[in-house]
Amino acid sequence: MSYIGNRPTLNIVQSYSDRWDYINTGNPAVDTNPSSVGDTWLNSTTGEEFVCTDVTAGANVWRGSLGTNVM
Repeated sequence: MSYIGNRPTLNIVQSYSDRWDYINTGNPAVDTNPSSVGDTWLNSTTGEEFVCTDVTAGANVWRGSLGTNVM
């Protein structure tokens, strides 16, 4: 969970699951089969975010926000 806001009376909470389709401690792999193009993945260890740009079973393409591409 991440907490948004810094005022004592303000307690807004946003869950990581509200933002990404998948969360894992590692990067996705080509055989990580998402539901559709545009699905998102968070590597919770490095903080890199990935977006699936090609959904081909066993040969998916994931583009990372820090320049890592899985294809």
